[in-house]
Amino acid sequence: MFKRAVLFLFLFILSVSNILSQVDNLSDSSIRRKAEELGIDLKSRNKFGNEKEHNVRDSSQVEIRQNILYKPLPDSLFRLPSFSNRKLAKELPAFGYNFFNYFPNSFEPGKNIPVPLNYQVGPGDELVISLWGETQSVENLTVRNDGKIFIPNVGLVKVSGLTLKQLKVKLKNILSKRYSSLDDSNKEARTFLDVATGKLRTVKIFVLGEVNRPGGYTLPANSSTFTALYYSGGPSLKGSLRNIYIIRKGKRIAKVDLYNYLLAGKTNNDIALHEADVVFVPPTSKRVAISGAVFRPAIYEIADNESLKDLITYCGGLNYNAYIKNLEIERIVPFNNRNKYKNSRLVISLNFNNIKDLLASDFILEDGDVIDIKTVDSLYENKLVIDGEVLQPGMYQFKNDTMKVSDLIRLSGGLKATAFLQKALLIRTFPTKKKEVFYFNLKQALRGDKKNNIILNNLDSVYIFNLNYINPSKIVEISGEVKNPGKYIRFKGLTLSKLLMIAGGVTDSASLNKIELTRMDTTNQTKYSDKITVSLRKDFWNTPQDSDPVLKDFDRVLINADPNKTYNKTVTVSGEVLYPGTYTILYEGEKVYDIVQRAGGLRETAYKRAIYVKRSNPIFELVKKPSLPDSLVKYKSFFQTSILTGFSDRIPINWDDIVADPNTDENIEVEPNDTINIPNNPNVVYVVGEVGIPATVKYKKNASLSYYINQAGGYTQNSDEGGEIVILPNGRKWETSGWFFIPNPEILSGSTILVPTIYEIKRDAWPIIRDTFSIISSATIIILTVYNLTRP
Repeated sequence: MFKRAVLFLFLFILSVSNILSQVDNLSDSSIRRKAEELGIDLKSRNKFGNEKEHNVRDSSQVEIRQNILYKPLPDSLFRLPSFSNRKLAKELPAFGYNFFNYFPNSFEPGKNIPVPLNYQVGPGDELVISLWGETQSVENLTVRNDGKIFIPNVGLVKVSGLTLKQLKVKLKNILSKRYSSLDDSNKEARTFLDVATGKLRTVKIFVLGEVNRPGGYTLPANSSTFTALYYSGGPSLKGSLRNIYIIRKGKRIAKVDLYNYLLAGKTNNDIALHEADVVFVPPTSKRVAISGAVFRPAIYEIADNESLKDLITYCGGLNYNAYIKNLEIERIVPFNNRNKYKNSRLVISLNFNNIKDLLASDFILEDGDVIDIKTVDSLYENKLVIDGEVLQPGMYQFKNDTMKVSDLIRLSGGLKATAFLQKALLIRTFPTKKKEVFYFNLKQALRGDKKNNIILNNLDSVYIFNLNYINPSKIVEISGEVKNPGKYIRFKGLTLSKLLMIAGGVTDSASLNKIELTRMDTTNQTKYSDKITVSLRKDFWNTPQDSDPVLKDFDRVLINADPNKTYNKTVTVSGEVLYPGTYTILYEGEKVYDIVQRAGGLRETAYKRAIYVKRSNPIFELVKKPSLPDSLVKYKSFFQTSILTGFSDRIPINWDDIVADPNTDENIEVEPNDTINIPNNPNVVYVVGEVGIPATVKYKKNASLSYYINQAGGYTQNSDEGGEIVILPNGRKWETSGWFFIPNPEILSGSTILVPTIYEIKRDAWPIIRDTFSIISSATIIILTVYNLTRP
């Protein structure tokens, strides 16, 4: 079916293309005959016919779309092949040709613009003749093919060839004989005449020569040369913009230079076109290119009598950074002079002392010349630079040959407090651009020492160093029981008590006895540091000077905690006790049973078999259980580890054993932040994982594992049957008896049954070898990590 649809679409496109090609080859008369045979009325489709025949509607009917914005075409479309092998001109566009790539209505006569009085009336024009005052009359009359109009009660009047101004005078003379009140010879006229145009006629003109769309165009009668050029797409890149001729009845009546409009906005040579006028665009004449530091680099068309000054005007003038002392012109030797030279190219250098001479230059350019206006160099005539530790670094004026280093420092606002006075740097740049470095004593230079207060040259650069770069600040460090431990700059005279003040003072747990001060030992290669033990008073800020050691570079201070002060060591009891809450550990070695008794003991609703202690274990956070990679197993079982994470921090408690013997191992010692959780009996069992319907199943005494799984919808196709995990409510893992003739332990109320998912994995030899070594490495790292975390 799909192949048939594609074949049908291909045949349809082929047939349409064939029809269109046939239509393009038909003449206008053949198209009309074909249309009449098919019953198509071409008169009702004048809009489309007119477009094909380059007809443009009358200005009174044309909708001027001046508000439409068009993206300019790139300059690359207007490059000239004849300059493609010229390095400086191959990227330049030909000037003016992109002007004709906008909507043609830009130059179409506007519908709201009155027709000028010098407009010549012709056949097809509609005239509106109005009488008002004592006599009132309005007549809309169309000029006949013989150039006449018929005025009621007056007769035929020839009007063709007259301007509107002449027509008004003629009609007034004729109508005043019919209407005496129109006669103003006695200055008492009571009727007044007005002559205006309605719908204007169209004229058929021709645009020929080097234009983008040559041919005949039907335009409004008040259209101009620019209008015709716009509709024809303007001159092509081969056509002239400066020698466009208007031919009327076989004679050249005018020449249009578009540069007058493009560069100066002048439209005085944009004459109105008549019926059968020809706008002819000949090939261009001389072209020259100008590049570099000018406002509008491009390729320009110049007349035979135009010179360099005219080209400078056309390109918009020079940029501010133009170098005028030497202009380079690359010239292709003209045909008439090639017998004088061995090679075909010349370089001509023009030298000008000032801009006035350049703008007045009468140097005649030849076809193909390329003028390059270079930019001035980047060298400074009077520049000094100062950088570094001064208040205002930057560039300064080199005023005279007597300026010295101290003068430049004063100009820059003076030195900063961090300036290094023993050495400063001066970099001297010679006219050859070679650089040389000088050092001088800044302190002596400011005192006026002739040797150090160096006389400056143009382009000298002075750099003032930062004191901390030369002598960087050293630090001391304080840690332990202070409010803001860290590293601090060691300033002169810094003592231990002052460092404590800078660090925000000590914490409530701090001990000011046996403060450990370690100091770098630079005398013995085998010894790193010396230890100094210091004790301060509680009001350490009042420590006598002889008991307050002065710190040295890289000293390290440790404020120990007072072993007799313990804060915030608490245990939380939640659930079924008389007084749940947070209790302070009274002494080291206090146990679970003691804390529960302080909380009032268990309620009758307490579920003793579900009691556990919740304790965070940092080892679980650092070490993850390694899993076999896919390459080493054929079937892989997996489940959401987040379900099991909630049980990893539980320590199971056997309450009955504790009550029977408080000294049993079940009665563990509590630790700070422990939570003793004593829940009630939920009377349900939770079944999750790869079962039909994960559910909360009502507890049934002595019910088997299969009973609870069946209650949750049973196993699925992907269940890992036999790999189930059962977690009892206190966090212990439930285990089977291991013997078919010995009953399994009971699954308690509140237990969680997890059924994993299993999937098959394809194996490959090389990944097996790679992953085996990876597992061995990972296991070794885990063992070493646990060993380091748990060793005393």
